[in-house]
Amino acid sequence: MILEQPGTTPDTRASVTRLPMTSRVLVLALFVALTLVFTIPLSTHPASQALDLGPDTRLFLWTLAWDIHALTETPRSLFDANIFYPEPRTLAYSEHQIGSALFAAPVMAVTGNILMSMNLVLVLSCGLSGLGAYVLGRELGLGVWGALACGIVFAFTPPRFFRLGQLHLATVQWLPFCLALLHRYARGGKTRHVLGAAGAFTLQAWSGGQTGLFLGLAATGVVVYLVALGRFRPDGKVFRDIPLAAVLALALNVPFLLPYLKVQKELGLHRSLQEATYWSPNKESFVASPTHVDKLVLRALGWERRVLGEARAYLFPGLLPLLLAAIALRRRLSPEPSPPTSPRLDLIIVFVLVLAAGLEASGGFKLGSFSASGGRLAIAGVLLLGIRFALYRRRPFARGYLARFRAWTDGRMGVPAGYYLFVGALSLWASLGPAAGLYTALYRFVPGFDFIRVPSRLTILTVLALAVLAGFGVEFLVAKRRALAPLALVLVLAELAAFPLDTREDSVTTSPMDLWLAARADRGAIVALPIPDPRDEVAAARRHSTYMLDSIVHFRPLVNGYSGFTPASHVRLFRILTTFPDDAGFTELEKLGVRHAVFHRRSYSDEEWERVLRKAAALSDRLSLAATFDEGRVYEITRSSRRGS
Repeated sequence: MILEQPGTTPDTRASVTRLPMTSRVLVLALFVALTLVFTIPLSTHPASQALDLGPDTRLFLWTLAWDIHALTETPRSLFDANIFYPEPRTLAYSEHQIGSALFAAPVMAVTGNILMSMNLVLVLSCGLSGLGAYVLGRELGLGVWGALACGIVFAFTPPRFFRLGQLHLATVQWLPFCLALLHRYARGGKTRHVLGAAGAFTLQAWSGGQTGLFLGLAATGVVVYLVALGRFRPDGKVFRDIPLAAVLALALNVPFLLPYLKVQKELGLHRSLQEATYWSPNKESFVASPTHVDKLVLRALGWERRVLGEARAYLFPGLLPLLLAAIALRRRLSPEPSPPTSPRLDLIIVFVLVLAAGLEASGGFKLGSFSASGGRLAIAGVLLLGIRFALYRRRPFARGYLARFRAWTDGRMGVPAGYYLFVGALSLWASLGPAAGLYTALYRFVPGFDFIRVPSRLTILTVLALAVLAGFGVEFLVAKRRALAPLALVLVLAELAAFPLDTREDSVTTSPMDLWLAARADRGAIVALPIPDPRDEVAAARRHSTYMLDSIVHFRPLVNGYSGFTPASHVRLFRILTTFPDDAGFTELEKLGVRHAVFHRRSYSDEEWERVLRKAAALSDRLSLAATFDEGRVYEITRSSRRGS
């Protein structure tokens, strides 16, 4: 329970006592049970059910399988994945998923089933997300009921939960753990807490680079916020602990970041603002939710077909979580003192930084020969901020408007938890995309933001902020009448329920043709056929991702590939190989030293298959039949005698 003194607010509570072991086990068991129910049938049939075995899901399955293979066989060649042969560092064309692979590897070792391995990682992410948010809520001063609400909302509200089909966005469980450790460190914690935060950040960055970037921004923000409001009081030595944690985080993450930087430099791998604009959420997204209750509400309003049909994402978090958050904002435990005069330097710094962001978002300002850019103004703002931090001991930040905000949060959720008002508002603003301004400023100012294509992914932070506020809303109900808290949680769970999930029965099968390729001592490169015209993006993604998944049996170098990026060399190559076997295709494959051509019978019509067999027979001096199977044929590519070889 929370230790309180009469008249205290959440922020001035002495500490959060440790729950008895029995209670902690019950909390863990509750999140396990809720996860197993909410993820039906993934939790009940993990080996045979998939949310959507489309190109992206096959990419995630292949990535996990490659990570496990590379980490156990050739860890130094981790990023030199077997796709897009002979290009190097092809794993860096999308998220590397190492963090998820660490948890999938034991399951894969026991079962040999990559689909089960991925599904169990996804299910685990829900339970850990709930537990992490519960821990964060407790650290912020919530009681058990409020912390449970925090965990439930973060784990199961649609903007987070319905990203289960996207492995790198579903596994955000380390985000609340990291922030909880930072809050603990700020509240008199020791070196181990800030080092633990660095470890949690690393696990999050390893699970998804984009979510790692989001966490990096949120973690930096919480430190700056707590310092500014005078709530950063660790027991350890700050000027030793923070650099030590930063060095640890860099040492664990830079080796995984360098391949991305090399690919970005060599191949121009980045996302443009035009792409982000295209993928920005539309207005339907913010009222779209596939839960049973919310769909009934949309149907009653006559909006179901339009909203669910046109929404680009499910971003409606549920009416009850929003209502609980509103209760938290309205509760008032103590009168607000009138603020003292605000230091002018603080206001100048805020004005300069806001103006810099606005200029950067608008592309700068020019009037005749005079011009101003957001970047230059931001440098000035950062210098002023450095001066202000140097004066911190003599003149604390918590004055003026900051003091007013501190007093306002003192009466509601406490100063540390007040940080999530900023997180929620800013992440929601940025999620609107380039047109709203903040996303554009972040894109131009923050390294790594140009890897993000879909702005709505930032709502993961919005959901965490909403979960914290909803927890304080439940705390208000507990203060009024304890019986209201469990009732509120039951109603929230009822609104968020969407099980059984819409899955399809599927499995990752191994064909005799792939086993034959795996058994060969020759580990030369192969090309899988047919290859669709790359201009048909849907067909190309479907075929290449299928060939990649087939390759996990042997992991031989593969000319084919599907990822977040396709190099220009392979766009050209794929266009040439659409008519293979022919002279143009042989010329390209011989240059690359490709050893085998694998023709998949199931992907050809009867007429097309007969044409391929005739062309292969006519080119027998360059294509030697190596093996025949029901699912296709494998030919060995030899140099043509007509070319003097």
